[in-house]
Amino acid sequence: MKQRILAALCSVTLLSLGLVLGASSTAGASGSVTVSVGSPIQVTNRVMVSVPVKVVCDPLAGDTFVDRVYVQVQQANGRDVSSGSASFEAGPGSPFKGAPFLTCDGSTVNTVTVNVVGNGPFHGGGAIVTAAATHTVGS
Repeated sequence: MKQRILAALCSVTLLSLGLVLGASSTAGASGSVTVSVGSPIQVTNRVMVSVPVKVVCDPLAGDTFVDRVYVQVQQANGRDVSSGSASFEAGPGSPFKGAPFLTCDGSTVNTVTVNVVGNGPFHGGGAIVTAAATHTVGS
């Protein structure tokens, strides 16, 4: 099965978990995907970080195969670095199945919140957040 993938990667350094800087746009096979980290980013019980990711994507010909949003968080914690990553994925080509969730029409802002559980405690200070989104169609 032929597949075309639109992907964008946005690496954002945060001044605090509530202040977001930057966005990224990458041209794909027939369009583009723009990804930015939204706000507010929330820390729950120092173990989970909820990161809203905003995705705008151009339409591709064909049926959606997989939609995926990925987030990685890294934060200094004393002499250690707390880090974690997570993704939200759905579509007929995903092992998780479910309905595709990105509306790719070139203007709809899709907001997907990804919950990241780390290997150590997080706090409300500075962090590095990386976000990516992929919209795949198959024929």
